[in-house]
Amino acid sequence: MASNNQRIRGNEIGTTGSVVATNVKTIRGRAGLDLRGLSERLTELGRPISASGLSKIENLAKRVEVDDLIAIAAALGVSPTEILFSKEIEGRPVGSGLSDDVSADDAIAWATMKTGLSVEARLGYWTGVLYEAGQKHESLLQTLRREDAQDWERERVRTEIPLVAARHRLAWDRLSELQSMFPADQALPMVGAMPDIRGITLPPGEIPPPAVGVGR
Repeated sequence: MASNNQRIRGNEIGTTGSVVATNVKTIRGRAGLDLRGLSERLTELGRPISASGLSKIENLAKRVEVDDLIAIAAALGVSPTEILFSKEIEGRPVGSGLSDDVSADDAIAWATMKTGLSVEARLGYWTGVLYEAGQKHESLLQTLRREDAQDWERERVRTEIPLVAARHRLAWDRLSELQSMFPADQALPMVGAMPDIRGITLPPGEIPPPAVGVGR
């Protein structure tokens, strides 16, 4: 056991630090900024970081401080959660200290105070998303069916439907994955009006059945 006078070495850069490094570089490139350009933006925001300092962050040679992370997100015009977590980087855990059953979407919802990390909390969150997206999807389809719908309405709906359908499917997939943690003969936690979808497989890209996520 280390004595009180013995220096305890800090943790190495972990999963979140690695994701942050990758995301900063990716988002910076997407924004068309080189290291010097991002450095100049940070100086304008009152949180100067040299180009070499940014390079060290991106190459895992320097730990990102919380203040720097917020400033970098502001300089890149994105939410801090977009830097902290990534849906494009595969693998679990998605962040330091998070369990393997926490997805990037779970982590983002948790970081934005929409859910807790317990399985029950996430089941409740995704149940809400399932119903909200399902109801929205059905409402958009009804708009398309209306004979008196204006052309601009139809165009807006056609643009919005794929986004809502993707959200609907995402909620289904997350519920399915979380519910699979419970054996078929075991009752699921009592979480609102959550449907039991264990054993139901949807082909890739297909949205949930109309009856699921529309009414409670």
